[in-house]
Amino acid sequence: MDASLNVDRDIQIGEGSVHNNPDDPLWYGWNEMVQDLTEIQAMAEDLRDKHRSKSVAVGS
Repeated sequence: MDASLNVDRDIQIGEGSVHNNPDDPLWYGWNEMVQDLTEIQAMAEDLRDKHRSKSVAVGS
């Protein structure tokens, strides 16, 4: 068997074991999504506050 084929196989096996790490989905999936959601909720609250202040100023 050619040595280069073994190296490619070893790389594939290593990548598979890394992606089966249970911490990967937590740190690179769920936590990233929670951070994005927190930022979106903060921006939404800011926009609501600005809209409320504009509508109060216009109504006065």
